[in-house]
Amino acid sequence: MLKDGSKVIGSRGAMMVNQHMDEGAHIALEILANLIYLTKRESEDSQKVVGYMTTAEEQVSRLAATLGLKS
Repeated sequence: MLKDGSKVIGSRGAMMVNQHMDEGAHIALEILANLIYLTKRESEDSQKVVGYMTTAEEQVSRLAATLGLKS
């Protein structure tokens, strides 16, 4: 444990964290791709488009959090 109270993780732990981040990013990107497809397919229905874009915005926020970025 470090002076600031945080724990040191070894390279194996860091690798597991990176793998988890990669999986989370992959899932979020797949969801975004599906939302883009649905939005294009149903572009005539504005309510559905708004719903898809709201979900896409949520996924972008999750992806940013997974990658350690601010959204």
